[in-house]
Amino acid sequence: MSDIKITLFDLNLGAFAPTATTLVEKIDNAMGGLFLPWQKCRIAKADAKIALMQTETKIKISGLERRALSRFVKEEAKKQENIEEITRLALPQVEEGARPQDVDDDWIMNFFEKCRIISNENMQRLWAKVLAGEANNPGAFSKRTIGLLSEMSQNDALIFCNLCSFCLDVCGTALFIYPPYKIVYYDNGINESSTKHLHSLGLIHYDLWGGARKDGLPQKFEIKYFDRRIGISFLDNSDHTLDLGVATLTQAGLELFSLCPTSSIDGFIDIVIRNLLVQQQRRQEQGRKFDVLVL
Repeated sequence: MSDIKITLFDLNLGAFAPTATTLVEKIDNAMGGLFLPWQKCRIAKADAKIALMQTETKIKISGLERRALSRFVKEEAKKQENIEEITRLALPQVEEGARPQDVDDDWIMNFFEKCRIISNENMQRLWAKVLAGEANNPGAFSKRTIGLLSEMSQNDALIFCNLCSFCLDVCGTALFIYPPYKIVYYDNGINESSTKHLHSLGLIHYDLWGGARKDGLPQKFEIKYFDRRIGISFLDNSDHTLDLGVATLTQAGLELFSLCPTSSIDGFIDIVIRNLLVQQQRRQEQGRKFDVLVL
C-alpha cells in the first residue's frame, strides 16, 4: 500500500490528516484494490482494454461484441471516475480524530455500489460529506439512509435542505418542523406538495391531522433556533407535552440533516412563538400552566 500514500488521486495525501490516508487504504482493502492501479491507468479502462486486446489476439470478435465491450469500458470508466471524485472530495473533510479503520467493510461496499452512478457535481459533494462523516463517526449513517440518498434527485436534496432551515432543536436531541402553510414557507420552496413528497421519500413523518408531539419533556428546557432561544417552564405536574407542528424528521432525515447547509429564516421564530403562546392560553383554560420566555 506504500505507493498509494504517494500518488493516489494525483494528490499529496500528506497534505491531509493522516486519517485521510487511512480512509483511502480502508476503502481499497474493502473494495478489493479499487485504487491500486491509479498510477498506470484507470482500473476500469485498463482491465477492459487488456481483456479486449487479449480477445482480439485469440479470436475474431463480431461488431456487436466490440460495441458491447466498448460500452462496458466507457460505463465502468465513468463509474470509476465518480467513485474517485467522491473520495477525493471527502478527503479534506476527514478530521484528525476520525476512525475510518472502524467503518464496516459492508458499509463501504454498499456506499460505493450506490454512489458509483452519481455524476452530478452537487450530489457528489453531498455523497462526499456522507463518506467523510462516516469516517469521522462510524455508524453515523445507516445503510437505509444510503439507500434513500441514492434515490434522491438534486431537486429532492434542495427541497430537504430548504425544509431543514425550519427545524427546531428541542432538548438537544429532537428536531421538529412546524406546519408549512404560511407565506414564509412558500417563499422558501416549502408547500404541502413538497412536504408530502419528502414524506414519501422517507425523510420526514408528515401528519396534517395527528400532528407531531413531544412527550416527557423536562420541567424546564429551551427550544433553540440558530442563535434564538425560547425558554419553556411547566408550572404543574401534568404531562409535559408540547404540540410541535405536523411533521418530524425520520431517523434518515436526522442523519442527513447534519449535512445540509441551513440558515435562519426571517419571521419563522415569530411563528414558533405565536404557536407556543396559543398553546399556553389553551392550557391555562384547561387549568394547566407553562411559561414561555423569549430569551
